[in-house]
Amino acid sequence: MKPMYTEEDKRMENSIARVIRLYFNRTQDHLSEYGLFRGQPPILALLVADDGMSQKTIADKLDLSPATVTVTLKRMEKSGLVTRHMDERDQRVLRVHITEKGRDMFNKSEQTMIDVTEEILEGFTTEERRVFHDFIARMAENMESKMEKQD
Repeated sequence: MKPMYTEEDKRMENSIARVIRLYFNRTQDHLSEYGLFRGQPPILALLVADDGMSQKTIADKLDLSPATVTVTLKRMEKSGLVTRHMDERDQRVLRVHITEKGRDMFNKSEQTMIDVTEEILEGFTTEERRVFHDFIARMAENMESKMEKQD
């Protein structure tokens, strides 16, 4: 039997939504200083780790639709962050390569994430950070398990 949904639960729901909104807004504020958009740093991170990845692999790894990845990559290509080329062995596959500008923007976006994380955790002790991480990791696992059941 599920526990009853209380006023405290409603306040927690509102706080979670508020933190998510503020975190994304703050992150986007920083990223926009470099001309980056929220969905671009995860793609840059994948390409730093494995340059030449296919568009399909990027979509799969980020759990995004191929159409969303195509639109994002076109914008990134126009900005000079990546290049796209047909695979030499399979013309149906588009390979994505990070440029030097893309690597530079990846480094800046990584620093942005560090800075925003430090802002959000300001005033937390080391122990509070550890406990908070444990709670957030459990929340993510709960959500992932629900999403897996839907698939």
